[in-house]
Amino acid sequence: MAKNLRPSWDEYFLSIAELVSKRSTCLRRRVGAVLVKDKRILATGYNGAPSSIEHCDKTGCIREKLKVPSGERHELCRGLHAEQNAFLQAALHGTSLKDSTLYCTTQPCVICAKMIINAGIKEIAIKGDYPDKMSKRLLREAKIKVRMLGAALVFLAFCQSTSADGLDALIAVGKSQGEIARSHAQETRNYESVKAAIERGALKKGMPKDSIRKLYGDPVIEFNDANAGKEKWVYKDAAGTFFDGMKIYLIFDAAGNLEDTQIVEKKERRKEVTSI
Repeated sequence: MAKNLRPSWDEYFLSIAELVSKRSTCLRRRVGAVLVKDKRILATGYNGAPSSIEHCDKTGCIREKLKVPSGERHELCRGLHAEQNAFLQAALHGTSLKDSTLYCTTQPCVICAKMIINAGIKEIAIKGDYPDKMSKRLLREAKIKVRMLGAALVFLAFCQSTSADGLDALIAVGKSQGEIARSHAQETRNYESVKAAIERGALKKGMPKDSIRKLYGDPVIEFNDANAGKEKWVYKDAAGTFFDGMKIYLIFDAAGNLEDTQIVEKKERRKEVTSI
C-alpha cells in the first residue's frame, strides 16, 4: 500500500496562508496570514483596502505613483497588511492571540511587528523576506522566534546545502531528507529551464513575472532591492553553496516586468548573459 505523504503542520498552515493571499487585490505584493494556536486556526487575513473601500486594482497604487520603495513609508498606502487584517478579525470575534503562532507568506513590516509584540504572539513562521531591518531588530529584541520555511529559502544563502548541519537545519523545520532531495532536484530543473530560455532568447524584456513563474517554476529566493526599487529573483543550481554555485538573477521593474537577466558563475564571477 502506498504511503500517504501528509504535509507537516508547518507546510499545512503555510499553504493555507498562500491560499488566503490569492484574495489580495494589492498590485505590488499578495500576502496571506494565518494565526494558529494548538493546531487550530484563530483568524486569517490578506492585504488590501478596508471594507467598503474601492480596491487598488481599480484605483491604482499610490505607492507606485509616488515611487515609494518597499519597506518604507507604510502610511502611504490605501490598504491594510495581511497581518493587520488577521488581528482585526480576531478582535472582532473576541479571540485572544496570546501565545499563538503567525504563519505569513512574507516577513512582517515594523508596524505589524509592533502589533505582534503587544498581541502576545510567541512565534512567526514566514516564507518570504521583506526589506525592513527595524522589524527584524524589534522582533529579535522582543525574543519572538522567527522561522523561515519553504524550499531552503534563506538557509541556502548561508551554508552548504548538502552538509550535515544543513540537513539538520531543514529537517528541524519539518522536511525529511527525501523532501530535501526532491526540493534540490526541482531547484536545479528550474535553474536549467531558465538558463536554456535565456540562451535561446525566449526570456524577453517586458515579460511579466507571473508568466515567467508559470513557465519556469519558482525561484529559490525572491527579494526587493529597496534602494533600486526593483525586485530580484534567484534561480540556483542546487549543487554547491549559494555563494560558490551557479545561479541566475532575474531583475524586474516596479511594474513586475522583466528588465534584465544575469548569470553568476562560481565565486560570484558575474557574467551578463544577454541584453534584453
